[in-house]
Amino acid sequence: MTERRLHFSSADRVYASGLPAVVEVVKPEPCAWIPNAPAAVLGLMNFRGRVLPVADGALLLGFPASADPPGDEARVLVVEHPGMPGALAGILVERILGIRPVDPAGLGPRDAMAGRGLHAAVAGIAHADGRSVMHLDLAILLGRPGEVQ
Repeated sequence: MTERRLHFSSADRVYASGLPAVVEVVKPEPCAWIPNAPAAVLGLMNFRGRVLPVADGALLLGFPASADPPGDEARVLVVEHPGMPGALAGILVERILGIRPVDPAGLGPRDAMAGRGLHAAVAGIAHADGRSVMHLDLAILLGRPGEVQ
């Protein structure tokens, strides 16, 4: 049985997430700086009149931040924050690659890439278009930023 998953890129790598985890995908807007916020937090963005904390997807995944400002294809994944029903958070990604069917039974275990510094949120790995696609649990990604194993 296949599931539809959102494929996106961050830090020049391809990732996927289940659609139920993503509330909406929006263009990034200027963020208000938050003093003493963790490095991954870019700031607060207006999302339909709500305050949305936005984090850099690359930093959440344990990669360095881009020196360049977000490109025209950059998007913010709006997701429900784990452990806080109704609270939303945003994850800035490089680009959206589309929604594709994935057979969860066909995902390789994350152990297949052991020792490569994978984030704890990587639930499994598949291959599409000649590239590895790391399937993420966004709740873990937001709850444990930068936790590479």
